[in-house]
Amino acid sequence: MELWVIRHGQTEANIKKILQGHQGGKLTELGINQAKLAGIRLAKENFLEIYCSDLARTQETLENILLAFPNKDDLSITYTPLLREKGGGVLEGGPLISFKKNAEKAGLSLRKYRP
Repeated sequence: MELWVIRHGQTEANIKKILQGHQGGKLTELGINQAKLAGIRLAKENFLEIYCSDLARTQETLENILLAFPNKDDLSITYTPLLREKGGGVLEGGPLISFKKNAEKAGLSLRKYRP
């Protein structure tokens, strides 16, 4: 079995350096183009199943990736909250730097910090 992991395209919140966490997000034009280019590359592979986070930014990314797939109707696609990135808790929607500052105050790495 091979497992491929693809990150969502650039979002408006990425540009503004906003902590998205479990918020949906909207792709920028660059993010849409990133997804389309990824689709061109990925369409050369033989995927049978796709698992995607249920967040809007990941679903929009997948929609644009699949534009290049001739067999997209034959794919099994599962959207699940189990693939969401780490939540930002009460810091979601605020400046991304606040996550780092709060982690430092708590004496924890970014990976271990949970707001």
